[in-house]
Amino acid sequence: MFKSILRFVLFFVLLAGLLLFADYNLIKTDTVTAITLHDFTSRDDMELAVVGSSVVLYHFNPEILTKETGLKAGNVTATNVSLQGCYALTQKMYKTNHPEWVVLVVEPYTFNSTKESTESWFKISPFLQDPEILRRYYFSTCREDGQYIERALTFRTMYPTSLKDLSKTWALRHHPEEAFARYSEDFDEGFEYMGNGYLRVSQDNAELREIIRTNMYKQIAPYDYFPLLDGSKEMLREYRDLVESQGSHFMVAVCPNHTSHVLAEVSFIPYTESLMHFCKDEGIPCYNFQYATPELLPNMDETFFDLYHMNGEGSDTLSAAFSRVFNKVRAGEDVSDLFHYNSWHYLRSIDYIVNAWVIPTEEPDTYLAECNTGSITTPLYSFVLRDAEGKETLLRDYDPDPNFVYHLPEGCQLRVYARSVENPDAPSVYYDYPGDYNEDYYRLRYNYDN
Repeated sequence: MFKSILRFVLFFVLLAGLLLFADYNLIKTDTVTAITLHDFTSRDDMELAVVGSSVVLYHFNPEILTKETGLKAGNVTATNVSLQGCYALTQKMYKTNHPEWVVLVVEPYTFNSTKESTESWFKISPFLQDPEILRRYYFSTCREDGQYIERALTFRTMYPTSLKDLSKTWALRHHPEEAFARYSEDFDEGFEYMGNGYLRVSQDNAELREIIRTNMYKQIAPYDYFPLLDGSKEMLREYRDLVESQGSHFMVAVCPNHTSHVLAEVSFIPYTESLMHFCKDEGIPCYNFQYATPELLPNMDETFFDLYHMNGEGSDTLSAAFSRVFNKVRAGEDVSDLFHYNSWHYLRSIDYIVNAWVIPTEEPDTYLAECNTGSITTPLYSFVLRDAEGKETLLRDYDPDPNFVYHLPEGCQLRVYARSVENPDAPSVYYDYPGDYNEDYYRLRYNYDN
């Protein structure tokens, strides 16, 4: 009987060992994740640690932070990580570094779920190595989504698919600097890793403009209150306790996002406001750079190269603005004049129109124009007929009435131009019906209103 039990135990010990070996050696990863984790674990002089997902990787330039704050700065980052991943990365960071300050960078998307992306698990878990860190990360993520088996068997789906993949995976695990020098040539044009967890981008936003013009509709929801989830509150408390237990000062920074998200997504501002209230109640310094005044930070929309990330020009500007706030906070100075004090004040400052669209109503040949803009902006709409060759014929000049009745000839488009009364010098935005028309959005809007 004893031998049977012993064999049973040994079987599971060996199985666990094989799973750990496979999860460490047979999960492929990307080059940037490997080198960013290597960078902060191979140094021991970090005095200012900026922690977070890709909003840190792309947006915070350690060189500028170091120059402006006088503290040796570095990014502790991996793409897609949420609060669980940030906790694990910070634990890993404390194995070699004990910074004076730890800044956790978040955005509303950090709080619309307590679940951690499975992508972040397969990216960072092989590099955590420490059994206690890995154990906590595993159970904290699985507790939220129940994917215990899926994460334990990640190598079954995220395995190298060729000898080259296998060689790259092994090299990134065991010789990251040499592997990075070899595989960084695979980076897309315009992307350059600068060290210390910072990826600089030189791309423009021509493609992004088209996405925003045609897709960023104002979301419809039966309510506008999105409280911080209880799980998120608990994880934030645990993170604060970790940082303070290591003798570091703790700060939360909300990374600015493209204005189209703020205005179109119904949960964007409420999640941020809820976070700020929570941090105030908990005594956690929290600074929302979405609410930065123009005196601190100009509008950053033109520096975004995709819907979520800024290019190098934007990261430089944001890093300098953050440093300014950080230095004042360290010196005990008031920074409230550098931020809009609430969402009402922030929305009143947006005097331009981000994008517009037109939808058909239930009445025949009747259209409704809408737009994304601030709270006190008065939109003006002009309707134009575009024929098959793109020739434009004015149907109605700019007017605040969003409704328009017109029988659209076959093969033609109805274009709406929009501009604001408050900012007449801003360029007009436009939308073409039916070329840009989104049937799913119309159906959602109609079903909700009725």
